[in-house]
Amino acid sequence: MKANTGEIVELVIRRKNINISKLSRRMEVNRSTLYSWFKQKQLPIEVIRAIGKAIDHDFSEEFRDEFNKRGSSDIGHSPLNPATIEQDNNQEIVTYWMQKYIILLEEYNAAVNHLHKISPKQIKPMKSA
Repeated sequence: MKANTGEIVELVIRRKNINISKLSRRMEVNRSTLYSWFKQKQLPIEVIRAIGKAIDHDFSEEFRDEFNKRGSSDIGHSPLNPATIEQDNNQEIVTYWMQKYIILLEEYNAAVNHLHKISPKQIKPMKSA
């Protein structure tokens, strides 16, 4: 069974002992974006080149067919579109706050359910300072 493109890229990064946090800062993407790329069955050649440039690795050996299809003339050009990076970052921010909200809402619902289970006599009023 052939490994996923993302798995191959991750393996190269791990073999070179490259810190994922440093790589994400160097590429100006979130760590979660990198981990998402590692799970991808197929990565765009532009992403592979960007990672290769950031880790100083030529992926043309690992992905000979993909590099031959595109040719080598565009190697070295800026491979990632800043709008795509910003869109990924925005989506991650939205997801982060959405998860925070859901956790808070679940805690609130648990507190309300707990209050409904106790009698009014058990609730002590708060003393003012």
